[in-house]
Amino acid sequence: MNIKMNLKKRILLGYLIPLLLMLGVALAVYWSIGTLRQISNALDQSHAVAEQVKKAHLGLVQLQRSARGYVLFKNDGSRKNYQSARSVLRDGLRRLSEEVKDPAQLENVRRFSELSHRMEAEEQKYIDLVDAGKAPQALALFRDGRSINLVGELDALAGAIVKREAEIVEARHEAQSDAMAQLMTVAVGATAFAIVLALVLGAWIASRIAQSIGEAIAGMSTSSTEIATTVNEHERVVTQQAAAVNETTSTVEELGASSRQSAT
Repeated sequence: MNIKMNLKKRILLGYLIPLLLMLGVALAVYWSIGTLRQISNALDQSHAVAEQVKKAHLGLVQLQRSARGYVLFKNDGSRKNYQSARSVLRDGLRRLSEEVKDPAQLENVRRFSELSHRMEAEEQKYIDLVDAGKAPQALALFRDGRSINLVGELDALAGAIVKREAEIVEARHEAQSDAMAQLMTVAVGATAFAIVLALVLGAWIASRIAQSIGEAIAGMSTSSTEIATTVNEHERVVTQQAAAVNETTSTVEELGASSRQSAT
């Protein structure tokens, strides 16, 4: 029974270690996939940031054009376009502030939002002056060039945001490539190691099993030899006892014969 238990333990050990190793591989792969998923989400976020920058910048351009058109022609179409462009601008700025996580990029977005609100305030002044019947003053204010300077700063900031986001995307692509390489290394390397370990353990366990069986056979042979020796000893004793009985019988017969002769 002790040999059987030892064999069972060795066989279970041979299965258990490779299984534990494969479990470790599975956990490593799961962790690597989680890392890749995070990087992928970050890349999607970077694309969303670039999209919202373009949206906000487009809203600024449309806002400026609509305000100029209203100053020159004071028509309902320009006012509606102005209101639509303002909504696009505000929505783009709101989404941009939600998507950006990078500290340096957050400062760019904060400055971009600040200048955008100043630009919107300047354009609103033109609208208000025209509505108050002061179109010449609105035109003179426009010619002052204050809003044009703001446009230049906004264009530069938008370019800085796009450039910084491109750098972030490049870094994340590199991280994604590294994570993929690490995943492949872990999967292939650990699997190969598990196979080699399984072969080594299998050979070791087979050797130990053969050794245990040999020891058991040797023990059984020794026991058989001892039993055979004991049987031979018993047979010798029985033979001696039979000889003694025969001698006793002969002696009794001789005594009987002597008695009969004496009686005669």
